Amino acid sequence: ETIPNSNHSLFLDKPNLLAGVTYKFVEELDLNISCTWVLQVKAMISGDKWGLKNQAKWNKVITLSKPIVNGTSKDKPKSFLLGMKTLRQTDEVHNPKNFEKMHPEIYAVIDIGSDTPSYDPAEFGRIKYVKYKTESKVTPDDVTLVRFLETVGELLRERDNEGQFGVVHCHYGQNRTGFLICCYLIEKLGWSVNEAIDAFAVSKPPGIKHVHFKNALHLRYHE
Repeated sequence: ETIPNSNHSLFLDKPNLLAGVTYKFVEELDLNISCTWVLQVKAMISGDKWGLKNQAKWNKVITLSKPIVNGTSKDKPKSFLLGMKTLRQTDEVHNPKNFEKMHPEIYAVIDIGSDTPSYDPAEFGRIKYVKYKTESKVTPDDVTLVRFLETVGELLRERDNEGQFGVVHCHYGQNRTGFLICCYLIEKLGWSVNEAIDAFAVSKPPGIKHVHFKNALHLRYHE
């Protein structure tokens, strides 16, 4: 079967078309293909890319951080941003409609995931959705950071009242999410690197897990 304009995006955009043909073809060859690859293709056929992720790990991750406050200097303002793990369309609790209903204090969602979200942002009615791609396991560069802070500034100016929050999420909402939130705390709220890292860890345990993200914060801000 001929598939026009074939590329990797078709695996997610048209899983029944490309992945189905591929799986059928390889199966008929009777080759010794690894079980991992077969499971990945089956996940693509079903349209469930969660088959490619560790769902059990996602289930254990804290859904949404508590308000981020400075535990050292009480006079410094609390964060507009919160950290969150990604929503999932088929999850009974952590899906767009239910999340919006349960969290009237959330004004905006900033999705920094590197791929297509695992939920439909169109299901948000009141919440503003912003897609801002970053690469998994890679610390954002200067250009990415500047644009992110500009986006946050725009959301702050547009919100209805000071009691509203914006949430940032990658997949688990720990490393890239924590890094960008810490940059916001340091650059816009005047927190120290350690204050930002510690406060994020308290609000969304265990905080930033990968050491190179923490090291990047110290190097960037010379502490």
